[in-house]
Amino acid sequence: MAFHVYEASIDLLYALRPIIKRIATHEADLAKQLRRAASSTVQNICEANKRVNRDRANRLRVAGGEASEIKGSLETAVAFEYVERSEILAAFDLADRICAMTFRLTR
Repeated sequence: MAFHVYEASIDLLYALRPIIKRIATHEADLAKQLRRAASSTVQNICEANKRVNRDRANRLRVAGGEASEIKGSLETAVAFEYVERSEILAAFDLADRICAMTFRLTR
């Protein structure tokens, strides 16, 4: 059976690539933070897939928190006019989906 939240996290990485490049031309720190949060999301989901019980739930909570951080970073980039809202919609929706999926998986 496929681990759908993992697949969504990989899709998110690809969606973020051009956005991170654009943000980096304006603010390197925000781009780095966004890159770290995206990487951490995938890594924690991978770890959760091989863990059980509370350990699994903890990794999923961390992944969900990182995905939420991605959403905040994308909103920040829009607010500071580094990117247009239309440019972030797909990535934002994927991050939001990951937040929902990780939440459900911890219940």
